[in-house]
Amino acid sequence: MHPQSRALIFWGGAAALTATLIGGGIAVIHRTEEARYRGAVTPVAVTIGQCMSELTHPPYGVRSAAARPRCAQARRATWFRATVKNVGLRPDFLKGCWVTGVQSSGRTVWRLYLSVGSLDPPAGPRLDPGTSLTWSWYLTDSRGDIREAPARASRYLAQCPVIDYHGNVPV
Repeated sequence: MHPQSRALIFWGGAAALTATLIGGGIAVIHRTEEARYRGAVTPVAVTIGQCMSELTHPPYGVRSAAARPRCAQARRATWFRATVKNVGLRPDFLKGCWVTGVQSSGRTVWRLYLSVGSLDPPAGPRLDPGTSLTWSWYLTDSRGDIREAPARASRYLAQCPVIDYHGNVPV
């Protein structure tokens, strides 16, 4: 092989490696700037009256006649109070959290969804970095049907996904 060919191969490989490292570095920096949520949940008992109060006041503002049947239906559900904080570096939107019931042995006994509320804006509330949101709502399955937690758990874990609308936030 000609010495100039070796030099071209060496420098071409070095350029490709440098581009890969720089590209990877940019991806890592971007990744650390994303929103991240840390959530905690606690089961709560909610009466129909409390449900009515929740739905008929801001941010929902539903009329009593519309809230009453929903609260009667939600009476059999398992309710939780959640607090979620954006511990990331950019704002994003929150629709809800997956709540997992765990036994003292560490075994998962159920996993259900805790929406910010079925009447929330389509995008969910915006959480800026360092801000928190606290709300009470009931568990649902993946289709949105009201569910009662199937078994008691000794602790509850919350996994709250970040939703990236890529600049196209639904209204």
